[in-house]
Amino acid sequence: MVAGAPRCGTTALFRWAAAHPQIGTPRIKETRYLNDPGHPLFNPRSNYPKHGLEGYNRIIPYRIGARAYLEATPDYMYQETALSVLAELPTKPKIIFLLREPAERMLSLFKYAMNNVGSLDARLSIQECLLAARDGRPLGDQILNSAFQHSVYHTWLEKWISRLGRSRVHVYFFDELANEPLKMMRDFCRRIGVDEEFYDTFHFRPENQSYVVRSPVLARAKFALRKLRPAARPARSIIRAYHAINARRDARAPAVDKALNDQLRDRFAEHNRRLAQLLQRELPSSWNAG
Repeated sequence: MVAGAPRCGTTALFRWAAAHPQIGTPRIKETRYLNDPGHPLFNPRSNYPKHGLEGYNRIIPYRIGARAYLEATPDYMYQETALSVLAELPTKPKIIFLLREPAERMLSLFKYAMNNVGSLDARLSIQECLLAARDGRPLGDQILNSAFQHSVYHTWLEKWISRLGRSRVHVYFFDELANEPLKMMRDFCRRIGVDEEFYDTFHFRPENQSYVVRSPVLARAKFALRKLRPAARPARSIIRAYHAINARRDARAPAVDKALNDQLRDRFAEHNRRLAQLLQRELPSSWNAG
């Protein structure tokens, strides 16, 4: 189970894993089956409170030759339902988390909301969004309002390690995925018991990259449909048509004031120290403040 965190490379990990002939996956990433009722991305049509484990069994189809099955819903990191259900499963699944330097993750989250989804007021700047998140001022979206709290990773991982045990929880860093994808995926394969040599000739294509939408209204309509039918993946031709109509990849990402970035990194410094202590390993050098 890839259970977190959003905007940390979970889409790439899911797509790369789904290409492996010995790994079975759902048709789409983020089934949201184990999200808590009341969460903004709760799946009203297919969820654990309504259908229990039997419904969950139908999410991942049987795959001939599969040695492992994988699902990836990064918001599970923060969900009590996911934690409780996965901790009690007799199969004792391994739980994978991908983490990104917190200030960088927050920036990516707000860029995605502003540009890909079009869910933020276009008059707001990235700076204003980051300041609001830092200071706890609401932005009208529960997920964005939680951006700072959800980037304090050790508070969430402590719960998972406490319930499942350290041996069943593993953390990769976004830096590993971006800089050494082959090394990371070979390690991932060893952990779940599939052939690691599959990735020796694999093309590691970036996934879920940011872009700027031409029409925020059309973008909001697209994501509203995804919330209504999260298990339905549109045809690739439809996805390509949407991007051709509504995506501008030529737009330059807004720069972030260095002083603000340094302030955010300083705010996370102690939390990152506690994360390193919890994981009993050093964090990537890119996480250092300054």
